[in-house]
Amino acid sequence: MVGDDGVLTAEIGGTFQDGAWGYVDDVTLTADDEPVAADTAALEGAIADAAAIDRSGYTPGSLKVLDLAVEKANVVLGATAPSQEKVDAATVGIESALDALVEKADTSALAAIIDEALAIDTSGYTDESVEALEAAIAAGDTVLADANATQSEVDGAAAAISDAIDGLVKVTGPVTPTPEPTVDPTTDPEPTTDPEPTTDPEPTVDPTSDPEPSATPSETPNATDDPTIQIGGFEDGEVPTLHPGDSITLRLTGMPGDQVEVGIASTYQRLATVDLVDGAATVTVTIPLDMEPGTHHLQVRDADGNILVQYEVTVVAEAASEGDLSTTGIDGAASVAFLVLALGLMAAGGVAIARSRRSDA
Repeated sequence: MVGDDGVLTAEIGGTFQDGAWGYVDDVTLTADDEPVAADTAALEGAIADAAAIDRSGYTPGSLKVLDLAVEKANVVLGATAPSQEKVDAATVGIESALDALVEKADTSALAAIIDEALAIDTSGYTDESVEALEAAIAAGDTVLADANATQSEVDGAAAAISDAIDGLVKVTGPVTPTPEPTVDPTTDPEPTTDPEPTTDPEPTVDPTSDPEPSATPSETPNATDDPTIQIGGFEDGEVPTLHPGDSITLRLTGMPGDQVEVGIASTYQRLATVDLVDGAATVTVTIPLDMEPGTHHLQVRDADGNILVQYEVTVVAEAASEGDLSTTGIDGAASVAFLVLALGLMAAGGVAIARSRRSDA
């Protein structure tokens, strides 16, 4: 360095191996020009622009990039004699970060369709379609919680949930039974007519006995399948309309264990106990005469009283037609025979009375 006296003092140092030596014989001194101050006006303007933005409208991730660029610019601006190259680079860094700011997405539509999906009762739809909806809802929740999510990501998640709702598939056939019947009268209903016959006929089906299956299926069902009820003469899923005293044939498949009980609810009444063969049986049961009109369920229960499956039926109050006399336990031929017997007894009684009168005379 040059001292006040104008004398230049120079110190040259180096590192040598043990025993080595050297000398300096060529030194050049060059005058240093006075440094030129850098123009920082553009950088100062860029820092001011960054400070003036409304930060509430942009994603945290893009704001973090801008904050880092401003921090570097302040370091350059605070240097004693920053080069123009560094000033210009800091200015470009802030301007690029401003251009790359990402506006926060509008998530109101996504939140609304998530609420709509969660309000759906999925018990009546297939497992596969419900799982697809649940996956779409989970993905939508993830996007909704991401503060840096773009508008396209939010819109895509909302569209996926909407498609999953439209793709729900309803379950067909008998629905998995619920423990509570759909109708539960608060009192024991009284029959609208006197169901007691004038005689004590033998019912065509003994509901307390263990009926044998009327036919053996061509294929042996697997008892591990879901329990099902099929009602003879009706399509799967069709709700039969029945009268008190009607007899119907049920085909049971997929039942666990060796024996089940068949009954009818709302107020549960046992109709028959059925032995199973490989989880299947066919049984004919009679709708009780005191059954209250309305919606009821034919139920199959295990030995512990648990409902395995049930089938909805409608019971109406209208009396059965003449062709349905067999459902009451007295067929048409028996009714005629009974009437003839009664008339014969009445005629015999009249003859006996006439003979008595002649004897008295």
